[in-house]
Amino acid sequence: MKLCIQCKHLMPREGDEEYALARCGAFFTIHPVSGAKIYSYAYNQRMFSEGKCGLPAAFFNPIEVHIDE
Repeated sequence: MKLCIQCKHLMPREGDEEYALARCGAFFTIHPVSGAKIYSYAYNQRMFSEGKCGLPAAFFNPIEVHIDE
């Protein structure tokens, strides 16, 4: 299973070790007054019908890990 924690779009919240409040950087709406990007929760993108990624993680992009030897 592709996990959001391994996705480059995951935007974790400081102090949230369980990633319960992490946002998904792949999808956002624009606030009509301020123009700010409003990101939805990663959990909602994966688990609910209004989410765009879904259980198969259609927009999953793995984090590139570089190991220095």
